[in-house]
Amino acid sequence: MDNKNCFKMPIENDLETYPFEMDHLPDYFKEKCTAELKENLIARTEGLKELKELVKSHKLLRDINFVDDFLVQYLRNRKYDVHKAFQHVITYVNYVNNYSYMFKRVDVDKYYSIPYELFFTPLPNRCQDGCTIIYYEFGKWDPELCPVEEFKPLSTALYCQAIRDPMTQINGYKIIFDFTDTTFKQFKCFTPQNLYLYYKGVLDALPGRMKQIILIDNSFLSKIAFTIFVGFATEKVKQRIVVKKYSKELVDILPASCLPVHCGGTLKEYYMKEWWSKAAESMDKPTYSQPNYY
Repeated sequence: MDNKNCFKMPIENDLETYPFEMDHLPDYFKEKCTAELKENLIARTEGLKELKELVKSHKLLRDINFVDDFLVQYLRNRKYDVHKAFQHVITYVNYVNNYSYMFKRVDVDKYYSIPYELFFTPLPNRCQDGCTIIYYEFGKWDPELCPVEEFKPLSTALYCQAIRDPMTQINGYKIIFDFTDTTFKQFKCFTPQNLYLYYKGVLDALPGRMKQIILIDNSFLSKIAFTIFVGFATEKVKQRIVVKKYSKELVDILPASCLPVHCGGTLKEYYMKEWWSKAAESMDKPTYSQPNYY
């Protein structure tokens, strides 16, 4: 490994975690953005100018009013390779045009009132490295109460809104797919088409940095679903997949302060109800017109 490109966390922060919802970017992560993503004032100014010129010259994009923060998300994701960022924006717009139903607004509140909890959520705390942790508990999912056609835009809303946080743009995601207690009722929804749409949106169209995918409960059915999903993945993504048999094993690889109690952690409450309501409301506006949270 080339150590000059490996940004190390200071020793005094090794046990420090950060909240998922933040209102500023700590200096450490500003430095990380410079070291890992090649961002500085000149790169940002010139990169944004060049990307805007490319956008205005493209027939698919020229009439779209992109806010600067949205374009910077793609520049950061592509480490300020402007042409790669430009192609990535095209991929996103094509995805929106082809699968517009993935971006419709869904009434999140009803899933908390029947009573029923959403079965996936960002967790309240980040890792020490600033990563957002997204947790899916598929065993809690009742497709009759939350049809797959509503699950899709809900999942899209999660990622579209989470990526508006500069901390998430810089540090990326760790996603936990927990299949504990999952039955055929849920697995029948994991069709190749649905898995492809998820992969295409989260890992191809949106500008998130995928740092780790964790699979829990390595059952026969989960292996089938995950084999299909991995079939779409690049080698880089495949190398970031970790498999654990039980939820409590998560504490071996993630801080206890970031995990629910049943995963060996300390979080008794971990569903972000208020954040989810704000995320759903924001889906009334096109993603490309929404600025960063701070």
